[in-house]
Amino acid sequence: MRSFDDTDALEALGRLFPHQSVQQLNRLEAGLSNINFYAELGSKPYLLKVFNGELPETALTIQNKLAVQGITQAVICIDKTEKLAVLEYLTTVDVPPAIDKKLLEVLVKIHHYPSQCHHVLDLAAEVRKAAKQLHAVKIGDYLISEIKHLTADIRYCHNDLVRENVLNTPSGICFIDFEYAGKNDLFFDLAALCCSFELSSLQSYHMLVDYFQIQSSQLPSYAMKKLTLYVGVYLILSIAWYESRGECKARQSLLAQFLAWCQHHNVALPRKV
Repeated sequence: MRSFDDTDALEALGRLFPHQSVQQLNRLEAGLSNINFYAELGSKPYLLKVFNGELPETALTIQNKLAVQGITQAVICIDKTEKLAVLEYLTTVDVPPAIDKKLLEVLVKIHHYPSQCHHVLDLAAEVRKAAKQLHAVKIGDYLISEIKHLTADIRYCHNDLVRENVLNTPSGICFIDFEYAGKNDLFFDLAALCCSFELSSLQSYHMLVDYFQIQSSQLPSYAMKKLTLYVGVYLILSIAWYESRGECKARQSLLAQFLAWCQHHNVALPRKV
């Protein structure tokens, strides 16, 4: 992770907002991929996000367009040289978000964003890489083989719908952290919600029914099977991601779901767990 402390944050904000003074600055614990600060300038709250990798300009541009619909935070400005962005800071209400129609309506709006990007995430390659890391190559091959025969439902996806990226704000449900957003199969986002909110099979089925009903569409005959397979995909990718960053607590929570998924599908458990 890059070195970026309070002094660096104050200097960056001073360059971006030369006519405003920083009233408050706190480094936030949230965020594993980036460094985040809460800042108040002229009594107005902002989020300063410092990226460890490349600046996701395209995702930030699209996020700003989605913000007009009130479903995410606005991007105030970006600094391409320093690879950071200043965003609107969203406050939350006491009631935690739940998988209901209001949340799914937000997801549908994201999935229907008319992205002009032609690149689609190579999920098979990502699964192979993660499965090799977890010594679960046979499971990875099984998932890739099964999904290959199903209808693809490619949309603009969030691709990181952990519970922490779903906020219940005074204005309604909002999704944050779009840095991994891009073209993918919409069932990846749905699988992420299943795992992040630990939905039962029945709850997952009702989620699918509501998701397609919102779009005035019938539930595809393959939907439940496909969702179950994408849950396996999401779990393998997420466990490998957390493991590579030494995040044992998050890894263990997902690992319990993964072991249950393996037993349900009668597939051999990976040698490394």
